[in-house]
Parts: sequence; structure tokens; C-alpha cells
Amino acid sequence: MTLLLYILEGPEDPDAEADAELLRGFGRQVKRMQNDGDFEMSNLLKAYLGLEQLANAAISQTRNDEALEAGAEPEPSQDAFPHNVVQRFKELLTSATHPMYLAQGLLTNLPNRDIDIYQSIARILGMPLVESDPYGPLVPGCTKPGTYGFGFAARVQPRVVVDPDRFAPSSQACPRNVQPELASLVIAPEMAAQLDELEAVDTVVEECR
Repeated sequence: MTLLLYILEGPEDPDAEADAELLRGFGRQVKRMQNDGDFEMSNLLKAYLGLEQLANAAISQTRNDEALEAGAEPEPSQDAFPHNVVQRFKELLTSATHPMYLAQGLLTNLPNRDIDIYQSIARILGMPLVESDPYGPLVPGCTKPGTYGFGFAARVQPRVVVDPDRFAPSSQACPRNVQPELASLVIAPEMAAQLDELEAVDTVVEECR
């Protein structure tokens, strides 16, 4: 995407074609890895093809505009993307908070503030977007737990019960009512203060009656 942005920002620049060739070199590497069969690269390959087509469209459209200005006949358009889509893609890339936000959204299951941007990018590039799937469109299926039929249970916050009865210094015990299903850990009262700073701990204090 970095190479593509360079091209979209200056398609008339002589370096644009060199950047496009670098982009094609990346595509050849992706295709080689896909053909070797050792990597799941289908979604990445689809994304790359979209990037290459956008780069080619930006360069060819600029050349045709220059030809028209010079009074020459422009070449027949074979672009996969029209001019307005190329410009829209450029706007999406330049409006991102940071390139790493786009990478995070496309390659992980961690949404961020640029979710609308990278989802729009994915749609333009023809990458699959499933509303119920929390993973980005470039996350390989082999890294998703659901691929192998397993998942992660919802995290249950532990409950810590401060039990004055059990740890009472007096010989006269206080009545207590600690429900085992609510308590994962029973601690002495003086230890409770050390846990106050742990946000993940839900402290239930059973007071003596």
C-alpha cells in the first residue's frame, strides 16, 4: 500500500513506473508462495491484484490525460478501475490515522478507529468481509480457531472473597455465608488491600454479624 500511495500521489512522476515494477515484484513473490502450496495466500493475492490494477489505472489515466493535452490520441482504456475509484482509494489511504492502523485492521482481529477506512479498502479490493467474523480479511484461515472447530470461552472474572470468619483473630468465630460457586479464592482481610489496584478482581466482602 505504501508503494501504491506513492504512485497515486504522483502518477505522472517518472518514478511511478519504477514503483509499479516494485509492486509487481511483490506480486510475483506472493504468487510463488501460493504456488508452492506451503502458505495460504489466496486473500493476500487477491488484495495484491487489486493494488496492481489500481496502480496501472492511475498511470495509464495520467498518460491519457497528457496525450489529450498534447493533441494526441489516447490509448484505449483497459483499466479495471475507473478514475473516481482510483481517487477514492487515494483519499482512503491519505485519511488513515496511521498506516499501522490499516495493517492492524486487515491482518488481525483488533478493530481500531480506522475501521471504516480499512473496510472500504477491503471492499474496493474485492476482499471478503463477513460481519460475524471478527478477523480482518487478510487473516489466513489456518490461524482462526473456528477453522479447526474450536474456540475460546468467554473470560470469567474471578471473585475474591474476604472471609473475616475464617481468618478472625478472635477465638469467637463470626458466622459467615460464603457461597462456593461465587468464590474462586478466599483470603485474609489484610490481604484485600493489596488487591484493590487490580481491576480484574471483583472483591466481595462478607461482614461479621
